[in-house]
Amino acid sequence: MVPCSNCASEFIFRWRSNDKSNPSLNETVLESNPQYRYAFNTETQQVYNVTLQAEPSAAVSSYQWTIEGVTHTTESVELEFSASDDFTKFPVSLEVIYASGCSSSIADTVYLPNHGCDCDIKAKIIDSLQLNYKAIASGGSSYDYAWTFESGSPASSSEVTYYYDSVPADGVDEIQLNIQTGNCRASSSWNQLFAQNSSACAINFSKSIEIQTVIVPGELGDDLGEIEIEYTDQNGKIWKSILADQDSISSFRVLSVEEYIDPFSSNSERRSIKVEAEFNCLLSNGSEIARMTNGTFVLPIGLGANQ
Repeated sequence: MVPCSNCASEFIFRWRSNDKSNPSLNETVLESNPQYRYAFNTETQQVYNVTLQAEPSAAVSSYQWTIEGVTHTTESVELEFSASDDFTKFPVSLEVIYASGCSSSIADTVYLPNHGCDCDIKAKIIDSLQLNYKAIASGGSSYDYAWTFESGSPASSSEVTYYYDSVPADGVDEIQLNIQTGNCRASSSWNQLFAQNSSACAINFSKSIEIQTVIVPGELGDDLGEIEIEYTDQNGKIWKSILADQDSISSFRVLSVEEYIDPFSSNSERRSIKVEAEFNCLLSNGSEIARMTNGTFVLPIGLGANQ
């Protein structure tokens, strides 16, 4: 990189102190191989992209989801949650009004992957009053099942063929499934609609969860004892080491340290330290990366260094 021909070449070097509350210049420069400071440390984090899709039984006039205190009025809802040990599930309620004027609602719980287990209900009509209900369980190797039917007796197997004596009075049977595997519990709800009741309606919803790993800014912290280098190029652009994640080739090595008194200072008590160093580093102007190799300098650091 060539210094700007029409402006003063500029090199800026910063060495952060060794201690935040009790800094010492001598202690700071004793570190012969300080690290480069990096302002954009990154970390990875898992997020759950959740899609909830309403499954209406006829044409709908309005949807109303209530999720974590927020109302949504679309047929499907997309949500994003950060993976956290403290947040493994959330309740969902959905109410719809059909074009016919009929209304239906369902309340259920969505379990995130970090909950450890989950379950869903798969329903299949065999004939008008005979249905097959199957538990879709995940997160364990063996399960205890507990089915509850609004219209009759409970059941405790993974799959139930249920015979109805007659169509439920409101045309809908509300079904609840609970599972347990080890110490993990989950539940699922389902509204089964019977087409024989032409005035009835029901609503259910499905869910899908995508696990995604995203890059997030890391915590910068105090970065005690770390260094920064800036350089102005021939176009006046500023290149900074703090903007580049240094690789294994980058280095900073202190060659010598000695006491220094500025000969141009009238105050002989204002002392600093003269440091000779060599360095190799990556620099960035915010969009491009360049490498400075075989760099050397001799600089005074401390009080009186610029007098």
